[in-house]
Amino acid sequence: MSDIELYKGKVLESMLSIKDTNGMSIIDEKTAKELLKDLGDDTLEECMLFNTPEEAADFIIND
Repeated sequence: MSDIELYKGKVLESMLSIKDTNGMSIIDEKTAKELLKDLGDDTLEECMLFNTPEEAADFIIND
């Protein structure tokens, strides 16, 4: 598995672990996967140089 695939997996996990004030996930898996797909591998490769998966997940969800 490539570095980008590993990073995407960790970003996805992080996106799914973000909860609202009631402890509910703020995004479902289907939507999270669509956001990652829309972002594209080139953008994520650049992102992984400077951001942890958790930082990337926060940015993607809150953008």
